[in-house]
Amino acid sequence: MFGLTGQVIGFIAKDIVWNTVYFPIWWYTRGILRILVLMKHQVSSLARTLHLPTLFKYLLKPMYGYTDIISRIISFYVRIVQFIVLLLITLVVVVGLVVLLAVWITAPVLVLYGVAFHLGWIEFNLYALIAWNVGLPV
Repeated sequence: MFGLTGQVIGFIAKDIVWNTVYFPIWWYTRGILRILVLMKHQVSSLARTLHLPTLFKYLLKPMYGYTDIISRIISFYVRIVQFIVLLLITLVVVVGLVVLLAVWITAPVLVLYGVAFHLGWIEFNLYALIAWNVGLPV
């Protein structure tokens, strides 16, 4: 009855409605699983880049082939300090990734809240409450 143009418009309308309905489902299921897998790969890649397994493997081996006791002690302490610094770097990256995961989880809810608040559907000002609790001027 409407021809090809009507079919195209109907297809686009169905696609827009389906994507709008499916988006939150994807965001909190498949999307979050993808983010978790990417986080796991990032951390393991960082560990490989920093050579943490290799460093731990050679922790008690002397550096530069010197086998006297002083060289072994110096090598041990140098590697311990290096290992601790690299672990702290890894910890900072992991904390950053967890913060990004928290942003991923809360972003759609905060966007919907912002839209509803500015359209006048919600009278409760969440941003002012957060600023007040943090101690910022409202």
